[in-house]
Amino acid sequence: MNKTATIAAFKEFWRSFSDVKLTTTSQWAAGDYVVAVGVVEGTNDGDLTMMNLKATNKRLSLPYAEISKFKNGKLVANWLFYDGLGFTSQLGLGRE
Repeated sequence: MNKTATIAAFKEFWRSFSDVKLTTTSQWAAGDYVVAVGVVEGTNDGDLTMMNLKATNKRLSLPYAEISKFKNGKLVANWLFYDGLGFTSQLGLGRE
């Protein structure tokens, strides 16, 4: 995913959770890497069209880990890890 698509995806995600709160619980750096761990919480009260999902009006509390790589003070790579099954289950989208 290129920079423009990534920004658009994040903007849509934030819009689909109007009360979203991102809490970083731990952060550290080693060499060119920065790691952040935390939780994102909110109510899914907007559509996620990029995922073809209608608003569920359900609460989400999703732990995440993010690793960012920097070179010459600029972000050159980023990896985001989260529990996809937890995401769909909390929104009532998984199999019953």
